[in-house]
Amino acid sequence: MFDYIAFERIAGASTSAELKLFVLSTCAFCEQAKAFLGEHGLAYSMSVVDLLPNEEKRRVRNEFVRELRTHLRFPTLVVDDSRTLVGFDRSAWTDALLRRS
Repeated sequence: MFDYIAFERIAGASTSAELKLFVLSTCAFCEQAKAFLGEHGLAYSMSVVDLLPNEEKRRVRNEFVRELRTHLRFPTLVVDDSRTLVGFDRSAWTDALLRRS
């Protein structure tokens, strides 16, 4: 999924799930999401959507609707190409990423 995007790979100690983070370059909540992932040592791939070429932006939006059944909002974290965490909510992200069974 999203194999046409050149993601920036952010290293971390934990790689228990494949994480793809979609952000905007000017989004304060996106910065909080990145800080959260860094604080917890989670490895992830990141795409700064507003800096993508227009055709790629269109493809990303369409793929979100088609494959993930949601509209792209920021930040959005895609977990294992199947679940999404939309918007940054520390409690929800903690439950979903740190308290996994």
